[in-house]
Amino acid sequence: MGKKINFIKFIQLWGIILLIVVGAIIIVLDIIVSYRDFYVQADQIRADYIVQQKRVIKQEVDRVVAMINHEKAKSETITKEKIKSRVYEAYAIAQHIYQQNKTAKTKAEIKQMILDALRPIRFADKSGYYFATRLDGVEILFADKPELEGENLLNLQDTHGQYVIKEMIEIVRQSREGFYEYYWTKPNAKGRNFKKISFVKRFEPFDWFIGTGLYVDDVEMSIKKKIMGQINKIRFGINGYIFVDTWQGISLAHGLQPDLIGTNMWETEDSRGNKTTQMLVAASKKEEGGYVSYWWRKSSTIKESPKIAYTKSIPDWEILVGTGAYLDDVEIDIALMHTKLNNQIKTKMFSFALIVIGVIVFVLFFFNRLTHRIKNDFNLFVSFFNRAAYSDEAINRDKVHFVELDRMAQNANQMLRDKILARQELMDEREQLKQSEHFLNSIFESIQDGISVLNPDLTIRHTNGVMKKWYALDLPLEGKKCFTCYQNIDEPCDPCPTLRCLESERMEMDIIPGPPESDEVKWVELYSYPIKNAESGEITGIVEFVRDITKQKKTEEELQKMEKLKSVGTLAGGIAHDFNNILMGLFGNISLAKEDLNQEHPAFKALEGAESSMNRATRLTRQLLTFARGGEPVKKNVTLGTLVEEVVRFDLSGSNVKPVFEQVADLWLADVDKGQIQQVFSNLTINANQAMPDGGNLYIILKNEELFDKTLAGLNPGKYIKVIVRDEGAGIEQKYLERIFDPYFTTKQTGSGLGLATVYSIVNKHGGRISVDSKLGQGSIFTLYLPASEARQLPQTGPVAAKSSSLLQSARVLIMDDEKMICDVASKMLEKSGYEVKAVEDGRQAIVMYQQALASKRPFDVVIMDLTIPGGMGGEEAIREILAFDPEVKAIVSSGYADDRIMANYAEYGFKDIVSKPYSICQLREVLNRVLKG
Repeated sequence: MGKKINFIKFIQLWGIILLIVVGAIIIVLDIIVSYRDFYVQADQIRADYIVQQKRVIKQEVDRVVAMINHEKAKSETITKEKIKSRVYEAYAIAQHIYQQNKTAKTKAEIKQMILDALRPIRFADKSGYYFATRLDGVEILFADKPELEGENLLNLQDTHGQYVIKEMIEIVRQSREGFYEYYWTKPNAKGRNFKKISFVKRFEPFDWFIGTGLYVDDVEMSIKKKIMGQINKIRFGINGYIFVDTWQGISLAHGLQPDLIGTNMWETEDSRGNKTTQMLVAASKKEEGGYVSYWWRKSSTIKESPKIAYTKSIPDWEILVGTGAYLDDVEIDIALMHTKLNNQIKTKMFSFALIVIGVIVFVLFFFNRLTHRIKNDFNLFVSFFNRAAYSDEAINRDKVHFVELDRMAQNANQMLRDKILARQELMDEREQLKQSEHFLNSIFESIQDGISVLNPDLTIRHTNGVMKKWYALDLPLEGKKCFTCYQNIDEPCDPCPTLRCLESERMEMDIIPGPPESDEVKWVELYSYPIKNAESGEITGIVEFVRDITKQKKTEEELQKMEKLKSVGTLAGGIAHDFNNILMGLFGNISLAKEDLNQEHPAFKALEGAESSMNRATRLTRQLLTFARGGEPVKKNVTLGTLVEEVVRFDLSGSNVKPVFEQVADLWLADVDKGQIQQVFSNLTINANQAMPDGGNLYIILKNEELFDKTLAGLNPGKYIKVIVRDEGAGIEQKYLERIFDPYFTTKQTGSGLGLATVYSIVNKHGGRISVDSKLGQGSIFTLYLPASEARQLPQTGPVAAKSSSLLQSARVLIMDDEKMICDVASKMLEKSGYEVKAVEDGRQAIVMYQQALASKRPFDVVIMDLTIPGGMGGEEAIREILAFDPEVKAIVSSGYADDRIMANYAEYGFKDIVSKPYSICQLREVLNRVLKG
C-alpha cells in the first residue's frame, strides 16, 4: 500500500496548486490570444504578398506570350517572302537560259539545261529544293525524289487528302503564281506528314510551273531558337526570371539555371513529393493559364523554398511559358514581429510569478492557524476507520461522543452486517455458476460449427473445439487478436462483421476466407452477435458463429460462371453468325472466280491463298459458336485414349515438348461429341505448349472413376473418365486462377481469351467438370471428368463404299435466305453447275413458290433453307409446313450457326442434309449430289 499523506497538508498543497493553475490559465489564455492575433496578422500579410506576386508574375508571363505570338506572326510573312524570292530567282535563271538559247538549241536541250541548272540548288540547311511540273500534271523536276520525275502526279494526295499537283495547277492557271500549304515529304526525314508552304510561278515558254517551299517546323525551330535566347536574358524584380518547357517536360529556357536547358524534368519532384513539371503543364493548358504552388531551389540560399508560379501554354508549339515568386521573402518581416511578441510575453510571465508568490505566502499563513483547530477531530475519525476496515467486529457506539460521528458508526455497522450476508450469498452463487458453466461448456463443445467469443477489442476470450481444430497451428488462441490468428494479418479484416456488430449493436453477417493453412475450408459464413450487459445495455463481448460453406460457395461460383458464359456467349454467337454470312459472300465469290480460271493463271494461287485464309476464319467463327452455344454435342461412343493421343501428338509435332501418356488397361468408352472433345484437348495442348517455350514434358493420365454421391460440385453420381493434364510450365498466378475460364480473359499478348472458355463450355455441356490447380514455378494441372458410356466396346463397322464424284445436275433448286448477297452467290454457284435456280427471302415466300411449282407440274427437286430469318419465317417452321403437303420434299438446311441443335440433328426435323455457311462451290455440289441420289 502506498504512503499516506496528511489531510491538512493535502488541502494546503492543493490550495497552492489551485492558485498556481488558475494564474497559469490566465497567463496562458493571454499568450494564446496574443499568438492568435499574431498569426491572423501574419496570414493576412502573406495573403496580400501572394496576391501581389500573382499579379506581377502573370503580367510577366502574358508579356512574354504576347512577344512569342508577335514573332510567330512576323515569321510567316518573312517565310513567304523568302520562298517567293527563291522562286523568282529560279524563274529568272530559266528565263535567262531560254532567251540565250532559244535560237541556237532545240526545246529539249533548253529544257534539260534549265533542269540541270536548278536541280543541284539547295538552301535552308539543305531542306529547300526546286521542283517543276507541266500543266498536265507530269513531274519534270523533283530534286528530292528524282524517281518521280516523268510521272503524272495529278492524283497525288498528301496525308490530309489534298490533291497537291492538281491544286497548284489551278493556282497558276488562274493567277499565274501563288502560295500553297500542304503536307509533304522532307529530305533526310521519314514520313510524309511535314507541313510545307510553297510558292509556284508559271513558266509560259514550256507550260511549266516552277516552285519551292519551306517546312513549317524548320521555320518554327529557327524562331524558337531566337526567342529562347531572348527569354533567357529577361529579368524582373529581385530574382525574377522566365522559364519555358515543352508539354513533355523538356526545359527550353531557364534564366537563372541554364544547366537545366535540354533536361527532361517530367518526373522531377520537390521535397514534398509533388511532380512539379507535370503540375505546371496541367495548369498551363487551362484557357487563361493557371497558378501552381510547389517547392524549388532558391539561388540566393541554394535551399528549397515555397514558390508560386504562373504558366500559360502556346498550343501551336506545345510549350508553356512561366515564372514564379518565392513566398518566404515576406517571412523576414513576420519573424521580426514574432521576436517582439516573445519579449512582451516574457515580461508578462515575470509579473505573474511575483503575484503568485505573494498569494502563496498569505495562504500558508491562513492554513497554519486553521490546522491546529481541526487536527484533533480528524484523529478520532482515523482511529475509528482503522479498526473497522480489517475485521468483522462492530464499532462500540458507547465510546463515540459526537452525534455526527455516531451516525457514521451506525452506518458502518450496517455495512459490516451487509458484507457478511453478501459473502455467504456469493459462495452459494459460485457453486451454482460452476455447475451452469460445466453444462454450457458441454453444449458449446458439442456444436459442429466454429464458435469464438471475443472481447470488444477483438481479443479472443474463448473458442470451441472446431475452432481449435481449424487453427491448430496457432494454439493457444485465447488472449490473441482474432485477425492475427484467423487471417494472419496485422489489422482487422475488411470487411469485418464483428466491427459492424460493435457499431450497430445487432447481429451482422459476412462471408470471409477460411483458415489460410486449410486446404478444405476455403470460405466460411461468419455471424457476429453482441453480448450486452443486462442492466446498462453496454456491449461486453461478441460471439462469432462460423460455418464452413466451401462446397456451397464452389457451387455458386460454378453457376455464376455458367451464367456469365451464357450471357457473353449470346453476343459471341450473334457476331459469329453475322460474320459467317459475310464470309459466305467472300467464300462463294472466290470459289466462282477459281472456277473461271485455269490453274496456270497467275491469280489462281492468290485465290487459293485467300480460300485458305477463309478456312481459318471459318474455324475461328465455329470456335466462337461452340463457346457461345455449347455446341449441342452429338454424342457417340469414343475411345478417349486414342482420341487424346492423336490430338496431342498432332498439336505437339515440331515442338520441343514431349507428351507422356498413362492410362488404365480397361479404360471405359466415353459418351461424347468427338469433334468437340478433340477441340478441348487441342486447346489444352496448345496452352501447355505455349507455357513451356524451353521444352518439357506434358503428362496425360486417363483413369476410370465412379461417383456414388455428389462429392464433386456440379457432377451427378455415375461413371466418368478422369483425365489429368499436367505441364511443367511457369504456372499461373493465384489471382488469375478464378478467372482462367472467363471468356476473353487472357494473360498472353497473342491470346484471344476463347480457348479455355470454350473448353469449359464444352465440358459442362457434356455434363462433365473441369478444374485447375497451379503454383508459380510448378506448372499447371487441369482435371477433367467426362461421362463414360454404358457400352464396353465400339460396334464393328463394315467397309465404307466409295462415294461417286459430283455430277452435273439439271435439277430445279429453290433457295431461301434473307441475305440477298448469299442468294446471289449461291444462285451463281448452282447455275454454273447446271442447275435451274429460284431464290426467295423468307419461309412464307418459299412455301408459296414451292406450291406454285407443284401445281404447274414443274416441282423443285431440292430446297435449300436458311434457319434464321429475322422478322420472318425461318427454315424450321417452313419445312414443317411443306412436309404437311409434300412429305417427299428434299430439303437441305443451311445456317451460319454451324452448331445449332437442328444442324446437329437435321433428320429429326425433316431435312435430308446440311450445308454450313460459309461453303464453297465444291462443298455445295457434293451435298446436292448426295441429296439428289437419295
